Amino acid sequence: MTEQAFVFWVDVGELPAGGRAYEVEAGAPARAAIARRLGAPALNRLKGAVSARPTKGGLVLEGRLEAALTRECVVSLEPFEEALEEDFRIVFVRAPQSVEEDGALVVEEDTPEPLEGDRLDLAEILVQQLSLAMAPHPRKPGVEPLRETAGPTGTASPFEALRDAIAPDRDRG
Repeated sequence: MTEQAFVFWVDVGELPAGGRAYEVEAGAPARAAIARRLGAPALNRLKGAVSARPTKGGLVLEGRLEAALTRECVVSLEPFEEALEEDFRIVFVRAPQSVEEDGALVVEEDTPEPLEGDRLDLAEILVQQLSLAMAPHPRKPGVEPLRETAGPTGTASPFEALRDAIAPDRDRG
């Protein structure tokens, strides 16, 4: 089975000085492939509005993604719907990144992304932003944490079981 391609190439060299706005939306076959890739039961909607503006030595992308996913609750294993709306900004530069003496790449929070080549795939960037916006441990609204439903009652310490296990030996010595 081949994965449905979801691509939206932008030629960076052909951007006007003021930039350009793009609308990107995944069709049904692409959404199914993306859902498999992200480990979600379903991706019901993925669309983004992205503006690309060239800068001296690079490019700035600013955008907003909208997505609707079916997720599986980590507590109850029930499916539920998760809606996401996320703004993002990514700075790309052609200049080499800062490299320390030992050859290791120095990455800080605001380190720009390297711009390699003359094209960017806005669809791939949208999928990456979606993966960052998704809850890492999705929980269906209203589902109580396991510690409240399946945990011991009272204020037991995890060390009480250890104390009880070694207490008979301690009493003999």
